[in-house]
Amino acid sequence: MKKTFQYILLGALIGLSTSYIIITITLLLNPTRVMNGSDLLLGCILAISLGVGCGLMSLIFYLDRWPYGVKLGIHYIVILALVLICGKIGGWYENPVDQPISFILFIVLQFIIYLMIFAVVYWMDLRDIDSINKKLKRRKI
Repeated sequence: MKKTFQYILLGALIGLSTSYIIITITLLLNPTRVMNGSDLLLGCILAISLGVGCGLMSLIFYLDRWPYGVKLGIHYIVILALVLICGKIGGWYENPVDQPISFILFIVLQFIIYLMIFAVVYWMDLRDIDSINKKLKRRKI
């Protein structure tokens, strides 16, 4: 239960920080764009929801019965589905039929963000493993 709460909290924080970065970049690239309070509130709710969903979905990596590649593929597909649902609600992308290039760019951006977050989490896991191994070596001596 503790690990579930940690992943929910971490996911919500990653969702909020990623959302803030994306909103900031969007507004810097288009200084005439205006976002009102309800737009920001919706973005915040969607970011938290997406982050919590991503955090919960990350618990799949604790299952031992599937190979890592299968877990990673399932994780990515579910995260993509969550992003598409939140994106539809929040108007983050154009209609794929009307603007296929814009939609493809949205998917590419989502994939890049996924890879960046995955790399950071993977690096943190490697640090934890290294720390545990060092403590085990000290204990053996």
